[in-house]
Amino acid sequence: VTEDKILGGKITILQPKKGYRVAVDPILMAASVPATKGDKVLEIGVGSGAATFCLATRVPDAQLVGVELQSELFELAKAAIGINRLDRRVKLIKTDLIDCPNDKVKDGEFDHVMANPPYLKKGTAIASPNPQIERAHIESTAILSDWISFAIRKLRKGGTITLIHRYDRKDEIVSELLKFTGDLTLFPLLPKKGASLKRIIIQAVKGTEGAIRISSGLILHEQSGKFTKEAISILKDGQELVI
Repeated sequence: VTEDKILGGKITILQPKKGYRVAVDPILMAASVPATKGDKVLEIGVGSGAATFCLATRVPDAQLVGVELQSELFELAKAAIGINRLDRRVKLIKTDLIDCPNDKVKDGEFDHVMANPPYLKKGTAIASPNPQIERAHIESTAILSDWISFAIRKLRKGGTITLIHRYDRKDEIVSELLKFTGDLTLFPLLPKKGASLKRIIIQAVKGTEGAIRISSGLILHEQSGKFTKEAISILKDGQELVI
Protein backbone atom coordinates (compact mmCIF):
# COMPACT_ATOMS: atom_id res chain seq x y z
CA VAL A 1 0.00 0.00 0.00
CA THR A 2 1.19 3.52 -0.80
CA GLU A 3 0.15 6.80 0.82
CA ASP A 4 -0.31 9.44 -1.87
CA LYS A 5 -1.32 13.09 -2.05
CA ILE A 6 -3.84 14.46 -4.53
CA LEU A 7 -5.58 17.78 -5.09
CA GLY A 8 -2.36 19.71 -4.55
CA GLY A 9 -1.60 17.88 -1.32
CA LYS A 10 -4.96 18.67 0.29
CA ILE A 11 -6.01 15.01 0.36
CA THR A 12 -4.25 11.78 1.30
CA ILE A 13 -5.32 8.51 -0.26
CA LEU A 14 -4.21 4.96 0.47
CA GLN A 15 -4.00 2.67 -2.54
CA PRO A 16 -2.53 -0.69 -3.48
CA LYS A 17 0.98 -0.54 -4.88
CA LYS A 18 -0.09 -3.22 -7.36
CA GLY A 19 -3.78 -2.92 -8.10
CA TYR A 20 -6.31 -0.20 -8.87
CA ARG A 21 -4.68 3.21 -8.65
CA VAL A 22 -6.27 6.63 -9.01
CA ALA A 23 -5.89 8.69 -12.19
CA VAL A 24 -7.47 12.08 -12.91
CA ASP A 25 -10.96 10.80 -13.79
CA PRO A 26 -12.47 10.68 -10.26
CA ILE A 27 -11.03 14.12 -9.46
CA LEU A 28 -12.60 15.66 -12.57
CA MET A 29 -15.89 13.92 -11.86
CA ALA A 30 -16.05 15.19 -8.28
CA ALA A 31 -15.24 18.72 -9.43
CA SER A 32 -18.23 18.72 -11.78
CA VAL A 33 -20.88 17.73 -9.21
CA PRO A 34 -22.95 20.87 -8.43
CA ALA A 35 -23.19 20.20 -4.70
CA THR A 36 -23.76 23.05 -2.27
CA LYS A 37 -23.93 23.52 1.49
CA GLY A 38 -25.99 20.86 3.23
CA ASP A 39 -26.38 18.58 0.20
CA LYS A 40 -26.18 14.80 0.50
CA VAL A 41 -24.08 13.02 -2.12
CA LEU A 42 -23.69 9.34 -2.98
CA GLU A 43 -20.72 7.87 -4.83
CA ILE A 44 -21.20 4.42 -6.35
CA GLY A 45 -17.93 2.49 -6.47
CA VAL A 46 -15.95 4.70 -4.13
CA GLY A 47 -12.68 2.79 -4.65
CA SER A 48 -9.92 4.33 -2.56
CA GLY A 49 -12.08 7.39 -1.90
CA ALA A 50 -10.51 9.98 -4.21
CA ALA A 51 -13.70 11.47 -5.66
CA THR A 52 -15.58 11.49 -2.36
CA PHE A 53 -12.68 13.10 -0.50
CA CYS A 54 -12.24 15.72 -3.23
CA LEU A 55 -15.90 16.70 -3.13
CA ALA A 56 -15.92 16.77 0.67
CA THR A 57 -12.94 19.13 0.58
CA ARG A 58 -14.50 21.46 -2.02
CA VAL A 59 -17.91 21.58 -0.32
CA PRO A 60 -17.15 21.56 3.43
CA ASP A 61 -20.76 21.26 4.60
CA ALA A 62 -21.82 18.41 2.30
CA GLN A 63 -22.57 14.92 3.65
CA LEU A 64 -21.17 12.07 1.56
CA VAL A 65 -21.87 8.35 1.38
CA GLY A 66 -19.77 5.94 -0.66
CA VAL A 67 -20.52 2.32 -1.53
CA GLU A 68 -17.81 -0.15 -2.52
CA LEU A 69 -17.80 -3.89 -3.17
CA GLN A 70 -14.08 -4.72 -3.06
CA SER A 71 -12.92 -5.37 0.48
CA GLU A 72 -9.34 -4.11 0.17
CA LEU A 73 -10.33 -0.82 -1.44
CA PHE A 74 -13.15 -0.37 1.07
CA GLU A 75 -10.78 -0.81 4.01
CA LEU A 76 -8.19 1.56 2.52
CA ALA A 77 -10.81 4.25 1.90
CA LYS A 78 -12.21 3.77 5.39
CA ALA A 79 -8.75 4.22 6.92
CA ALA A 80 -8.16 7.36 4.85
CA ILE A 81 -11.33 9.00 6.20
CA GLY A 82 -9.57 9.51 9.53
CA ILE A 83 -6.35 10.69 7.93
CA ASN A 84 -8.29 13.41 6.10
CA ARG A 85 -10.37 14.27 9.19
CA LEU A 86 -13.65 13.56 7.42
CA ASP A 87 -15.16 11.22 10.02
CA ARG A 88 -18.20 13.44 10.61
CA ARG A 89 -19.13 13.91 6.97
CA VAL A 90 -18.13 10.77 5.05
CA LYS A 91 -19.71 7.36 5.53
CA LEU A 92 -18.73 4.21 3.63
CA ILE A 93 -20.87 1.12 3.09
CA LYS A 94 -19.56 -2.21 1.81
CA THR A 95 -22.21 -3.56 -0.53
CA ASP A 96 -22.95 -4.74 -4.05
CA LEU A 97 -25.26 -2.40 -5.96
CA ILE A 98 -27.07 -5.41 -7.44
CA ASP A 99 -28.50 -6.47 -4.07
CA CYS A 100 -27.93 -3.46 -1.82
CA PRO A 101 -30.65 -3.35 0.88
CA ASN A 102 -32.71 -0.18 0.79
CA ASP A 103 -32.15 0.37 4.51
CA LYS A 104 -28.41 0.72 3.80
CA VAL A 105 -28.78 3.23 0.96
CA LYS A 106 -32.32 4.61 0.78
CA ASP A 107 -34.15 5.39 -2.43
CA GLY A 108 -34.67 9.09 -3.12
CA GLU A 109 -32.29 10.09 -0.31
CA PHE A 110 -29.61 11.98 -2.24
CA ASP A 111 -29.30 15.39 -3.88
CA HIS A 112 -26.50 14.15 -6.14
CA VAL A 113 -25.11 10.79 -7.22
CA MET A 114 -21.75 10.35 -8.96
CA ALA A 115 -20.12 7.26 -10.43
CA ASN A 116 -17.12 6.18 -12.50
CA PRO A 117 -18.41 2.78 -13.70
CA PRO A 118 -16.12 0.17 -15.31
CA TYR A 119 -15.32 1.39 -18.81
CA LEU A 120 -15.30 -1.91 -20.69
CA LYS A 121 -18.13 -4.30 -21.46
CA LYS A 122 -17.83 -7.82 -20.12
CA GLY A 123 -16.34 -10.12 -22.75
CA THR A 124 -14.88 -7.30 -24.87
CA ALA A 125 -11.48 -7.03 -23.19
CA ILE A 126 -8.71 -9.30 -22.00
CA ALA A 127 -9.04 -9.87 -18.27
CA SER A 128 -6.30 -8.48 -16.07
CA PRO A 129 -4.26 -10.96 -14.01
CA ASN A 130 -5.00 -8.64 -11.09
CA PRO A 131 -8.67 -9.19 -10.13
CA GLN A 132 -8.87 -5.78 -8.46
CA ILE A 133 -7.90 -4.01 -11.68
CA GLU A 134 -10.26 -6.21 -13.66
CA ARG A 135 -13.23 -5.30 -11.45
CA ALA A 136 -12.39 -1.60 -11.73
CA HIS A 137 -12.16 -1.59 -15.54
CA ILE A 138 -14.38 -4.42 -16.84
CA GLU A 139 -18.07 -4.91 -16.07
CA SER A 140 -18.94 -7.98 -14.03
CA THR A 141 -22.35 -8.88 -12.63
CA ALA A 142 -23.47 -5.26 -12.68
CA ILE A 143 -23.42 -3.76 -16.17
CA LEU A 144 -23.60 -0.07 -17.08
CA SER A 145 -27.41 0.04 -17.10
CA ASP A 146 -27.45 -1.41 -13.56
CA TRP A 147 -25.16 1.37 -12.34
CA ILE A 148 -27.40 4.02 -13.89
CA SER A 149 -30.69 2.58 -12.63
CA PHE A 150 -29.27 2.23 -9.10
CA ALA A 151 -28.11 5.85 -9.20
CA ILE A 152 -31.50 7.08 -10.40
CA ARG A 153 -33.34 5.20 -7.65
CA LYS A 154 -31.20 6.80 -4.97
CA LEU A 155 -31.69 10.34 -6.29
CA ARG A 156 -34.45 12.67 -5.18
CA LYS A 157 -36.53 14.32 -7.90
CA GLY A 158 -34.56 17.27 -9.22
CA GLY A 159 -31.26 15.77 -8.11
CA THR A 160 -28.31 15.32 -10.45
CA ILE A 161 -26.49 12.23 -11.66
CA THR A 162 -22.91 12.71 -12.83
CA LEU A 163 -20.97 10.02 -14.70
CA ILE A 164 -17.50 9.96 -16.21
CA HIS A 165 -16.99 7.32 -18.87
CA ARG A 166 -15.55 6.41 -22.25
CA TYR A 167 -16.60 8.76 -25.04
CA ASP A 168 -17.46 5.84 -27.33
CA ARG A 169 -20.16 4.68 -24.88
CA LYS A 170 -21.89 8.05 -24.59
CA ASP A 171 -24.88 7.02 -26.75
CA GLU A 172 -25.53 4.02 -24.52
CA ILE A 173 -25.40 6.21 -21.41
CA VAL A 174 -27.65 8.90 -22.89
CA SER A 175 -30.20 6.27 -23.94
CA GLU A 176 -30.41 4.93 -20.39
CA LEU A 177 -30.53 8.36 -18.77
CA LEU A 178 -33.34 9.62 -21.00
CA LYS A 179 -35.65 6.98 -19.47
CA PHE A 180 -35.58 8.85 -16.15
CA THR A 181 -33.89 12.25 -16.57
CA GLY A 182 -33.63 15.39 -18.66
CA ASP A 183 -31.43 18.48 -18.95
CA LEU A 184 -28.50 16.32 -20.04
CA THR A 185 -25.09 17.93 -20.44
CA LEU A 186 -22.35 16.19 -22.41
CA PHE A 187 -18.95 17.56 -21.42
CA PRO A 188 -16.03 16.14 -23.47
CA LEU A 189 -12.56 15.80 -21.96
CA LEU A 190 -9.93 16.32 -24.64
CA PRO A 191 -6.45 14.87 -23.98
CA LYS A 192 -4.95 17.62 -26.19
CA LYS A 193 -6.25 20.14 -28.70
CA GLY A 194 -7.14 18.24 -31.85
CA ALA A 195 -6.80 14.81 -30.24
CA SER A 196 -9.45 12.10 -30.39
CA LEU A 197 -11.96 12.15 -27.56
CA LYS A 198 -11.58 9.36 -25.00
CA ARG A 199 -13.50 10.51 -21.91
CA ILE A 200 -16.70 12.41 -21.28
CA ILE A 201 -18.62 13.69 -18.26
CA ILE A 202 -22.38 13.30 -18.58
CA GLN A 203 -24.71 15.00 -16.14
CA ALA A 204 -28.51 14.91 -15.97
CA VAL A 205 -31.40 15.91 -13.71
CA LYS A 206 -33.93 13.39 -12.44
CA GLY A 207 -37.57 13.97 -13.24
CA THR A 208 -37.17 16.70 -15.87
CA GLU A 209 -37.63 16.77 -19.65
CA GLY A 210 -35.05 19.35 -20.70
CA ALA A 211 -33.00 19.05 -23.88
CA ILE A 212 -29.48 17.66 -24.38
CA ARG A 213 -26.68 20.23 -24.33
CA ILE A 214 -23.24 19.54 -25.77
CA SER A 215 -20.49 21.59 -24.12
CA SER A 216 -17.16 22.58 -25.65
CA GLY A 217 -15.53 20.62 -22.82
CA LEU A 218 -12.08 20.86 -21.30
CA ILE A 219 -8.62 20.43 -22.82
CA LEU A 220 -6.45 18.60 -20.28
CA HIS A 221 -2.95 18.91 -21.73
CA GLU A 222 -0.87 21.37 -23.71
CA GLN A 223 0.96 20.04 -26.77
CA SER A 224 4.03 19.75 -24.54
CA GLY A 225 2.20 17.25 -22.37
CA LYS A 226 1.85 19.56 -19.38
CA PHE A 227 -1.58 20.13 -17.88
CA THR A 228 -3.42 23.23 -19.09
CA LYS A 229 -4.05 26.08 -16.65
CA GLU A 230 -7.73 25.15 -16.60
CA ALA A 231 -6.93 21.54 -15.71
CA ILE A 232 -4.47 22.59 -12.99
CA SER A 233 -7.10 24.80 -11.36
CA ILE A 234 -9.27 21.68 -10.92
CA LEU A 235 -6.75 18.91 -10.33
CA LYS A 236 -4.44 20.82 -7.97
CA ASP A 237 -6.28 23.90 -6.74
CA GLY A 238 -9.55 22.07 -6.17
CA GLN A 239 -11.79 24.48 -8.06
CA GLU A 240 -15.24 23.53 -9.32
CA LEU A 241 -15.58 22.33 -12.91
CA VAL A 242 -18.61 24.16 -14.24
CA ILE A 243 -20.06 22.10 -17.05
